[in-house]
Amino acid sequence: MYYLGYCSVIRFGPLRIGGISGIFKQHDAKLGHFECLPYDQSTMRSIYHMRETEIYKLLQLSSTTDSNRKQLLDVFMSHDWPINIHQCATERNLNNLLNRKPFFRQEIEQCRLGNPLLQPLVHHLKPKYW
Repeated sequence: MYYLGYCSVIRFGPLRIGGISGIFKQHDAKLGHFECLPYDQSTMRSIYHMRETEIYKLLQLSSTTDSNRKQLLDVFMSHDWPINIHQCATERNLNNLLNRKPFFRQEIEQCRLGNPLLQPLVHHLKPKYW
């Protein structure tokens, strides 16, 4: 196991792997990490909310070090799905998901399924696997 921190990229053999920690909560997204020990009831929850600062850091990655590669990353990991990720699913996989989690249907219909902060990373990093 390897902890990537709030966000990071590592090379593991031939793979370039990136990741971002946290879940999306709109009210904390624009804040920096203000939490410090000892945590209270509020900061125990807010510490694991994703922040725009992590997205900004990952958007600074460029492919200049690997100019012959088409994507910046081979694998990217996150707790949340990028918003509208259902558009990338096969019909079979989407139906399987909705059979297991029917409450996702309304979020899909309203284009709210997933984390909106991750959308720019999908287009910029273009990982083979998310």
